[in-house]
Amino acid sequence: MPDVCDYGTKIPVLGDLLTAGKATVAECEEKLKMNRRTLQRDLKLLVENGLVREIGTGPTDPTKYYQPLL
Repeated sequence: MPDVCDYGTKIPVLGDLLTAGKATVAECEEKLKMNRRTLQRDLKLLVENGLVREIGTGPTDPTKYYQPLL
């Protein structure tokens, strides 16, 4: 697992998910005022590191959301 310092913009995303319980990319984008592509990249890395779970039927599922695993 990467050092905490490597998480940069991912910490606010994870914090938002912990507070909300689950969120879509669009919801995170609105709340955090972050670029959509940055959010997608950060969420992908959080999923790969086992901190967040992706719930959806496919990569382009418009109802896909993310849940924290902590």
